[in-house]
Order: sequence, then C-alpha cells, then structure tokens
Amino acid sequence: MAADGNDTITRLHWTGWGTSTARAKGLNHVNNCNPSCADGHIKEVHVTVRLFSRGYYHGNYVYECYAVKPASAAYLRRFCLP
Repeated sequence: MAADGNDTITRLHWTGWGTSTARAKGLNHVNNCNPSCADGHIKEVHVTVRLFSRGYYHGNYVYECYAVKPASAAYLRRFCLP
C-alpha cells in the first residue's frame, strides 16, 4: 500500500472476484514510523479490503477504487485511480 514497503497487506482471501465489488480479508503490516520509519515497529492489523468501481484504465478492465478498513476500527482508507 506504500511504495517504501511501510504498509503492506498479506494473506488476502477474496470473494466476489469479477463482480461489481470484490472483498477480501487479510493482514495489514503497518510501520508506526516512531521515532522514524527506519526505526519504527511493524504492527499487524486484520483488515477488510474492498475493490469497486469497475472500468477501463489504460486499455484494461480493472477495479478503479479500493477501500481498506481495520476489523476493530471505524477508520477507512480509500483511493481511486485518477
């Protein structure tokens, strides 16, 4: 989820792949970057990932948006392709 590797999601188990919304449960590895990202600690958080808004992007049929929600929090991270 981050280009520098400080936020990754593993162990994704998908349902609904190819439908209007695909969902997965997985494990998010997030670096707290405290006191810095180089010296921070990785925390593992169970998350639900949702892919949606299907369309064409650079000639390919893709899910254009994703949302990541920790299992135990209301926080929701969302991103769509430009």
